[in-house]
Amino acid sequence: MEKIVKFSFAHSATFQISSREAVRVFFSFIPKESNLSIDFRNVEFISRAAAHELLLQCESLQKKGVIISFKNLNDSLDKMIDIVSSSRKKGEKKATFVNWLEFDNEWQLDKYLETI
Repeated sequence: MEKIVKFSFAHSATFQISSREAVRVFFSFIPKESNLSIDFRNVEFISRAAAHELLLQCESLQKKGVIISFKNLNDSLDKMIDIVSSSRKKGEKKATFVNWLEFDNEWQLDKYLETI
């Protein structure tokens, strides 16, 4: 039977995962030769950048044969991870996609702004 290492973000003082660096530090403590179960109990928020880094770190370990599972994801965490995962596949940020507007001159910009 393979060893499964259980790690939890719940020991975080804020119960938020707000940065890429927080995820990198978390993964720096994980033995790379074991299968991994990550517990998100009491974690209320994950930023888009942190979710992206989480997926990158997991992908890197999975390429080395590590099996990773997530436990106790609340709806908002699950949704953010899904959004980031699907945007990585499509190459666009779903939550932040914006149509670009271009104007040839300041007069055109002023006219546009008057309409909104």
